[in-house]
Amino acid sequence: MKFLEKNEKIHSYQFTVVTKVGMKRADAELNQELNVVLDDLQAQGYEIVNVQMSAVFTALLSASVRYLILYK
Repeated sequence: MKFLEKNEKIHSYQFTVVTKVGMKRADAELNQELNVVLDDLQAQGYEIVNVQMSAVFTALLSASVRYLILYK
């Protein structure tokens, strides 16, 4: 993934994951998607400042989960 250049300022990265509600693997899927981004940030030497998550239910028993990651 491409992130903003390091400059000692805090930057944000947002992404959304859509998953089926009630699936036993939903938590694992959400964790996997988040860990991919966190691992990539750390591998490129960025410091993770904060991670926030919000979720809403969508049509057809799906959930839309939005992550906001602050990094520098």
